[in-house]
Amino acid sequence: MKSNTPIHLIASLVFLLLVNVNNAFAQKNNDSTYYKNTIKFNITNWILYNNVFMFSYERNVSEHQTFSVTGGYVEMPVFLPNRTGVKYNGSISKSGFTIGGDYRFYLPFENKFPAPHGLYIGPYISYYDFRSERHMEYTDTTGSTSTAIINSKINVGNLGVQLGYQFILSRRITIDLTLFAPSFSRYGIHLDATGALSDHAKEIIYNDVSQAIIDKFPLLDKLLTDKHVDASGSRNALAPGLKYCVYVGYHFGKR
Repeated sequence: MKSNTPIHLIASLVFLLLVNVNNAFAQKNNDSTYYKNTIKFNITNWILYNNVFMFSYERNVSEHQTFSVTGGYVEMPVFLPNRTGVKYNGSISKSGFTIGGDYRFYLPFENKFPAPHGLYIGPYISYYDFRSERHMEYTDTTGSTSTAIINSKINVGNLGVQLGYQFILSRRITIDLTLFAPSFSRYGIHLDATGALSDHAKEIIYNDVSQAIIDKFPLLDKLLTDKHVDASGSRNALAPGLKYCVYVGYHFGKR
């Protein structure tokens, strides 16, 4: 399992450290050291997901405004513990992707430097799609055992606003901290079992998976009060979301 250390705590500690480092470099920076483009790599999604590679490209559109596009490969680790009558075996396959973007307003009254250095605020949108196949065995009360393959599709769409701070060190290295980014999120779950399973067995299995997802996205628990997915295997829900992340990047392309 991944570390449960809160991402916002990590971001806060990194922010405090970088404020001091940034002050050391501030005297050396001027407008001529700033460039139009930044390519960045997300280092905090490793805490939430397995096998994740997420990148972002940020482009200046004016002295105090930029836009960014993000994307990458990501897998969601969903832990399914065995229970009486149900045994979950290893995954056959996992896959996933994410795509998104944002528009940033770097606040001129708070920043000594032009974008993309300093405090920013703005809207963002993101979409995650996760898919997996997993073997399982179900034993009913008569002792009869059935095998099946569970196919899961999970998607999460987010629309929100973010507050962050981006540092530029040694003219080229960037560290981008999203400090607070609430969102309005839509969660979709679709589960399908291929095999000779009764509707009762499917409901047990589907709700094991949905509970594992709720454990991964705690804010969803406030909306799914019954925590139940019926034999159809589908459930959609609206819930609040919250994002914290840290990107490390490279600044290039003169203005």
